Amino acid sequence: MIPPIPQSITLTAFQDAYWHRTSLTQYYRDKGLPTSGSKLELTERIAAFLSGRKAPKLTTVQRGAMPDTFTMDTVIGENWRCCQSLRAFFETHAKTRFSFNKELRDFIANGSGKTLAEALQHWEATKGQRTQTIAPQFEYNRFMREYFATTTNADLSSAYTAWKTHRDTPKSLR
Repeated sequence: MIPPIPQSITLTAFQDAYWHRTSLTQYYRDKGLPTSGSKLELTERIAAFLSGRKAPKLTTVQRGAMPDTFTMDTVIGENWRCCQSLRAFFETHAKTRFSFNKELRDFIANGSGKTLAEALQHWEATKGQRTQTIAPQFEYNRFMREYFATTTNADLSSAYTAWKTHRDTPKSLR
């Protein structure tokens, strides 16, 4: 079970713990506040709320309209997002097992005016490259990458056990 954020939590205790996104949104929902935004944005807004500061403004990006069907000649529009229908298109046309990577997500987000054929070529060219950094809000992913890079004979079970210990240890004691 994912632990809730206590309503009477202090700023120090909040910042010292690891919180699931569902706990962050529930805390905001209980306060009658907007629950949109990334995990990082929610964390920053709750920290501001707990410290009595004005919360940072919500960043909203209007999603671009996407067609119902895709072809190789489909032109990427402004503010497109990676979605299940786009995934299905790439899975159908990729030469190997497909999964969105950071490079393709960035290409889609910034590739307005380019075609899906160009996006697929970009994915084929970058799929084996490992992104150098993982964004701060993906703490689990960063931990797992570091664990497997530094632990001899690591397996998924031991990595997950180590993650749970790490997650449950206050940040001030790590």
